[in-house]
Amino acid sequence: MEKIIVFDAYGTLFKIDTESEKLNAVLGSVKGAFLDLWRQKILEYSWLTALAEQWEGFNNIVNKAIHFCCDTFDIELDEVLPILMDIYEHPRLFEDAKLMFSSLKGTCSIMSNGELETLRNAVSENEIGKYIDQIFYAAKAQKFKVSPKVYRMATVHYNTGPGKMFFVSSNAWDIAGANFFGYTTVWVNRSGKIFDKLIEKPDYEIKSLEELKDIGN
Repeated sequence: MEKIIVFDAYGTLFKIDTESEKLNAVLGSVKGAFLDLWRQKILEYSWLTALAEQWEGFNNIVNKAIHFCCDTFDIELDEVLPILMDIYEHPRLFEDAKLMFSSLKGTCSIMSNGELETLRNAVSENEIGKYIDQIFYAAKAQKFKVSPKVYRMATVHYNTGPGKMFFVSSNAWDIAGANFFGYTTVWVNRSGKIFDKLIEKPDYEIKSLEELKDIGN
């Protein structure tokens, strides 16, 4: 049976490139703290809406997280918002993802909290459309990961149990959610981090997406 592999998008396949001269000029010495808070708020807002059984588009959540950070660091929203949204909407493919796709055998799909049009553009701009069978996006389920409703979309589409599919992410919280749902999980640990303690460990841990070709053969 051909491998079915479900990839998270941001941080796993796609890199949000914040090494921008414009961004450096606007944020200056608070850039690192600003971006850390931005990422934290995106997660908090998405989880809160899911827990409260509310729904809001992911781009709006990204936008509101930027707004909060600007208020926190007393930075003009109009100076930062267009730069960060442009960076977010035009991510770059990680180098190991390029190498992986050139040799990986299996049916590959993407599962993301991101909006469909944004994900389609990222796939197109990075020229990986020929490798991607499906894009599973949270808006279709009206829930964000780690809701089981999001993880279930791929199992319904491929008509198979989650344990027979590989779920690949660089985000430990996403791996935990996929593990709870029953996927065979692969954690991409590029920077040698310690895995969260909520679950004992992922099924597999790799340092590079290139290692994925050796799993499940």
